[in-house]
Amino acid sequence: MNIHCKMKRSCSMDYKSIRECNEYILIESIKNFKLKQIFECGQCFRFEKISDTNYIVVAFERVIELIEDGENILIYNSNESDVRDIWIKYFDLQRDYSDIKDELSKDDLLRKSVEFGTGIRLLNQDPFEILISFIISARNSIPSIMKTINKISTKWGTEILYKGKTYYAFPPIAFFLKI
Repeated sequence: MNIHCKMKRSCSMDYKSIRECNEYILIESIKNFKLKQIFECGQCFRFEKISDTNYIVVAFERVIELIEDGENILIYNSNESDVRDIWIKYFDLQRDYSDIKDELSKDDLLRKSVEFGTGIRLLNQDPFEILISFIISARNSIPSIMKTINKISTKWGTEILYKGKTYYAFPPIAFFLKI
């Protein structure tokens, strides 16, 4: 890891600390967190998979890149303020999933589910985007939903550039009220 990091302790339950580094923000010693399980379980549709441990995410009019490095998460194209104000809540990192998993594992059927999805976290997404995604999801596959949501964003969303590529924010509810 980069030694040029400024560390700040966290009072959260599912990570040890946040470190501000030269080119990224490091969330250290994160628990119950696997990018592949989080993004490929069907709960969100605004991501680009680079590898099983590297995803680009579009949410809240921002584009971030996440890299899973063992028990750490590196967040590129963000700052410490956004990590604390947006991404900690988005990834539900202030909730102790270990306690929840322990309780659910008391039931035989739920224990199998917990073991299968050890790194899934519930994403706290924009409610309007969730509603539109749900409507689009009727009788559609995940790739089809992703394509439709991206088409809506491309046509009416705000342009965001990252690494020479153009992404688009999901248009706010105010836009849809005008049409």
